[in-house]
Amino acid sequence: MKRLKSVLRNYSLHPAIDSSGAKAEYGSLRAENYISALDGYRQDRRRSVCAIPEIVASLLREIDEVVVFALDALSFSYFMEAVHPFLHREDKMFLGSLTSVFPATTSTAWTSMLTGKPPWEHGVYGTSFLLEGSGGNYVWLNDSLSLGKERVVLKYPSDRIRLNLSDASTLFQILSRDGVNVSYLGSHGLTAPNRLNDELTAGAVQVRVCPDPEVKLRLHEYLDFFLKKSGELLAAGGGKRLVWNYVDTDEYIHRYGYKMLTRAFPWEKLFGFWRREKRPGRAFILVSDHGQVPQRPGTFNFLRETETNPLFRYNTGGAGRVLYFYPAPDKAEEAASWLRSSIGDTGILLKKHQLVEYGLFSHSPIAFDRVGELVAIGKTDRFPSAGPAFISEHGSITEGEMFVPLLLFP
Repeated sequence: MKRLKSVLRNYSLHPAIDSSGAKAEYGSLRAENYISALDGYRQDRRRSVCAIPEIVASLLREIDEVVVFALDALSFSYFMEAVHPFLHREDKMFLGSLTSVFPATTSTAWTSMLTGKPPWEHGVYGTSFLLEGSGGNYVWLNDSLSLGKERVVLKYPSDRIRLNLSDASTLFQILSRDGVNVSYLGSHGLTAPNRLNDELTAGAVQVRVCPDPEVKLRLHEYLDFFLKKSGELLAAGGGKRLVWNYVDTDEYIHRYGYKMLTRAFPWEKLFGFWRREKRPGRAFILVSDHGQVPQRPGTFNFLRETETNPLFRYNTGGAGRVLYFYPAPDKAEEAASWLRSSIGDTGILLKKHQLVEYGLFSHSPIAFDRVGELVAIGKTDRFPSAGPAFISEHGSITEGEMFVPLLLFP
């Protein structure tokens, strides 16, 4: 299988059970992408989540069926500590690591994963960001504009906007044009319709999970949906097929952390399904978008504090541990002073152009007006993130947030 061997070689995947090779490659990936001035990490230009479309498409040129379990918010370190022990010695799986993107947030990383484009080419820069001409920050989770204390829900189709500006087809559109049956199980966002969800799932037949969003916190019930529906789709046959399972474990980890996830998530059931359903010409993949790190819950909330603050022209954007600030005219220095005082030693404050200088973005990022002139990046567990009540957060450039596992069972 030439294409499989090419994937293993190009993305440095090693036998999963003897993890020494994967660990060594992980060390190299970290070293190659370390930014000493920030004590953090950048996206790798080759081995990042942007590689997933090429990996999946390459496998489907050689085999008939690929089943992806895209779990939200699993770091490579967490996988090695808590998930790797569930693999069996007889499982001929291959393991590697990828970097996330900056910012290491759900909307940004999944857009990169499904288009193959980095954030500076697609322009989806977080949970919320400024939309030119709208007068406020767009919040993709509930498809609304954040205008001071007001939230304005956008309407379809008259207020339709584009989030992904890359003009790149999604993985699903490319495969569908090639005659592959593509099913997408799960959904993004809190509302239906939702612009980001619609853009990311274009080209696939989408099957939503359950109208109750709390099902994501009942992990056995939640996983059962994906296993049952994936099994039905595989049993149906019908030529080339991709089954993409978006298992949104992000919310659970935010609330309860990795230790509780290990106890609550039925990992043995997931890998048992893989073993039962394994056939010649069928491959399984596990991948994630970013990791999370512990956070001390607090009461200070930048989103709330800037809603009526005269130092700022628009509400705070970004997500989690990377926040965008839009100073009012002639207030940039005063706003920066206030932010540094608020952040203290818990993070760093950069001017937007420094994101390019440090290699977090390439030169001339698309729609760079979406990112605030001042950008706060979390460094410690006391950073006042956008989700101050969570015990675990993400978005920043630390090891725990920037590196994710890639597990292949060909």
